[in-house]
Amino acid sequence: MIIHKEAGTTIYSKQISMELDSDLIGGFLTAISQFRTELKKPTDEFVEGGGFQMDYYDFKIIITDGDYVRLALILDETPSENLGIIQKNLTQQFEAQFAPLLKEYTGDIRPFREADSLVEKYFNITLMYPLQLAKHWEYMKLNKLEKALVEVAEQMQNERKFFFVSSLLSYGLAGRKESRNQIISTIISLKRRGVIAPIEME
Repeated sequence: MIIHKEAGTTIYSKQISMELDSDLIGGFLTAISQFRTELKKPTDEFVEGGGFQMDYYDFKIIITDGDYVRLALILDETPSENLGIIQKNLTQQFEAQFAPLLKEYTGDIRPFREADSLVEKYFNITLMYPLQLAKHWEYMKLNKLEKALVEVAEQMQNERKFFFVSSLLSYGLAGRKESRNQIISTIISLKRRGVIAPIEME
């Protein structure tokens, strides 16, 4: 969720696994951030790359401030250590890309929809969607691990016409010597190369 700091309104949001009222949450986060600024404490929990993290009920919220925007990630589990750095980089690039619109903000949020590709670049969120293999993946050059994962994906796709990265990861970890991080990196690489791709469910 990206909030214009001066206006306090949500100008961009992307929801993956939970349904939230972005305007309501945006107002809440703006109030919390302003309150925190007034009551700075040395015990505040900072994340790598700047910003801060807080717990709200069952959620973890990470907030990073730029010059014009406040970027918030709302998670249902503890974030990885480098997520704060990724978030800070996204904040900086978002401001660089939309600088004129942010400086002279009119309330029109439609131009910020173009940030989808930027968010995908940093977070690979389409990996959360149903996936399928490219039509001619068997002609693509794959290493041993890539081929093993693609063969597993093919079996799952034959059963359901699609598969999820979580299932591919679970099967990929079973009986293999490669680490979880190696397998995740390989899945991301397969997606970037177009071997696997997100599909739209009807």
